[in-house]
Amino acid sequence: PRRSDPPPTSPLKESPTFITKWIDYSNKYGFGFQLSDKSIGILFNDNTRISYSSDRSFIQFGENHEVTTMGTHQVPPFLHEKFTLLRYFAQYMDQNLTEGGETRKGLRSLTNTIPQIKRWIRTPKAI
Repeated sequence: PRRSDPPPTSPLKESPTFITKWIDYSNKYGFGFQLSDKSIGILFNDNTRISYSSDRSFIQFGENHEVTTMGTHQVPPFLHEKFTLLRYFAQYMDQNLTEGGETRKGLRSLTNTIPQIKRWIRTPKAI
């Protein structure tokens, strides 16, 4: 009998990322969410975005098409209020909301970019 070659390996693929928890506080601040990779973000009513990495070691701030990455101890004064809201939203979701789907704790993304929401809508059946 002839030995067969091992099957070819496929390139590493990322699993889809989806929202597992959310807070609709759009009447005052915006829409907060936790993703299946455990990262957390807020889409503010002014269309700016701020996100926490899954390990909470860095944040990303998005405005228009620009995204800035920084350590959590390097947040500039103009972002202090939004960073404080991000921490409050994260704490609230961790303590009060149940998971909405399977999470991928510990799975690192192939990039250092935290997924961000740029738009959302609410319907009677879904967000």
